[in-house]
Amino acid sequence: MVVIDHGTIIADDTATNLKATLAGDRIMVTVDQSAVDATTAVLGGRGADLGRTTDRLGVALSGRFEHGTRTLPVLLRELDHAGITVLAADVRVPTLDDVFLSLTGRSLREESEVAA
Repeated sequence: MVVIDHGTIIADDTATNLKATLAGDRIMVTVDQSAVDATTAVLGGRGADLGRTTDRLGVALSGRFEHGTRTLPVLLRELDHAGITVLAADVRVPTLDDVFLSLTGRSLREESEVAA
């Protein structure tokens, strides 16, 4: 797959490799405020680009992980072993739009709106 931005080739690889290397799977776990530091330590041992937001259930911690669908069960076991109750968990596998956004800072939708 070739990604072109303003007439310049900016990436050339398979869609699977581009998704894995440029966007990465996103894992999010929601925990109680009291477990944020311990959860961050567990997630940080396996992931990158960690961030947090507060939602109605608690604090949602997310990051980029390799093989998210295989990594989430491992993380859940590690969190349980550490005595951390996970209130919610989710894996988001990247799309090609995520890859384009990672490469250009713009989504494909924005690009098509500009072209129109």
